[in-house]
Amino acid sequence: MNTSSSNTSDVGPSNLHVPTIVHRFEESFHFEKNVIEVPFAYHRQWFPNYPTYVLFDYEGNKHFIKLHKYANQFFFGDGLKELRRTHGIHESVVMRFVAWDKNTTFNVDIVGPLHRQTHQRAATTTRRHVFTIDVSKNMIQHNYQLVLSLETSIYLTASKKYMIVDRGCGRHHEWMITMNNGLSCVAES
Repeated sequence: MNTSSSNTSDVGPSNLHVPTIVHRFEESFHFEKNVIEVPFAYHRQWFPNYPTYVLFDYEGNKHFIKLHKYANQFFFGDGLKELRRTHGIHESVVMRFVAWDKNTTFNVDIVGPLHRQTHQRAATTTRRHVFTIDVSKNMIQHNYQLVLSLETSIYLTASKKYMIVDRGCGRHHEWMITMNNGLSCVAES
């Protein structure tokens, strides 16, 4: 019996690159409270199946932190006290978190202490999405909309009203994001 297999495929290369998403946020950690609120970006990712535990990686030590729900809010809770004791954090500090994609592992950096600050710092989230789509000159001249794939529209729903499109050679255009029949579309503004 002679069998052979081929590694070639009739499908051409995809023009859509899988995005590298980096979630960064800062949160004030008041040592007397031992809770940190989960940012909104993670509610969108985890809903409705929130993880029971997440992993905080600080200075090479990994700490399991349990999520708690109070009303409609989720908090990092159990395990923060142990993290604080292990690393000698005896004052309120700002914790910087970095997580890749929808992962539940956070790299933690601590900037502290918070004494003499009059109010809590706001949490910030940074996202970076990279998608490539073939666009013809005809599409640009006639102001056609770019219908994006489902993967890209997931990230655009929480985005701003406009996005910057890099045409190469240092030229950028500002395109408006619209919704048509439930699909996110991009139109040149």
